[in-house]
Amino acid sequence: MPMNKLCNLLKLKNEDLLFEKITQSFKEKITKWDYFVNWAKVFSNIEPIEKELNLLNFLIGKEDIETEAYNLIKQYPQVVKAFPTLIAVREKSIDILIDTKNFIYKNYSFSRGKLTEQECKELANFVVNSGIGEILKDKKVKNLVDFATGVEVGLDSNGRKNRSGTLMESLVEEFVSDTCQNLGLKYMAQANAKKIKADWNIDIVVDKSSRNLDFAINKNGKLYFIECNFYGGGG
Repeated sequence: MPMNKLCNLLKLKNEDLLFEKITQSFKEKITKWDYFVNWAKVFSNIEPIEKELNLLNFLIGKEDIETEAYNLIKQYPQVVKAFPTLIAVREKSIDILIDTKNFIYKNYSFSRGKLTEQECKELANFVVNSGIGEILKDKKVKNLVDFATGVEVGLDSNGRKNRSGTLMESLVEEFVSDTCQNLGLKYMAQANAKKIKADWNIDIVVDKSSRNLDFAINKNGKLYFIECNFYGGGG
């Protein structure tokens, strides 16, 4: 909508007053209960490694961590798939810089089904050098399932930016839904070219056929698209 029409609609004298009215309506936060932690995701990430974490609990309080870790890995090689979570990473394979002068890296893989004798030794060494061994030896954690759950909560905090976008969409949809109902308009959330064609028999051209639009509003065959974002700071 042109700015002058919007000014007339809101009975404002000029665009400066319109800008002031818009900025005064900004909200600092849209935090809702489901913003903080996606608990379903946290526990779904723990479930596949819960048995391995319980096996690794055996190492808690052991004096010779490296030897005990080697024996455990040799007998139960599947325990290594829990290692990434214990050091708060998602990768299933990690390259560690072991020679800073010549830039030589050592690769550690946590997804192999079978391990050689040498690999068992190297992964036991990984337990020690990564710092996991120290917290196990000194009993700084009592249960690795609980510890890993805490790690997952921390990793999940990285998803808050995406959740704020999703929360903004749900908030905006309340206004879109009410407005469209009052004006007799149709709207579609998470619309794309395929859905618009199927539901409204209207062809639209987008740069990607799978691109989703937060909202599409249909006014007698004329479409209006809305994209939502929430920003809590400058930029």
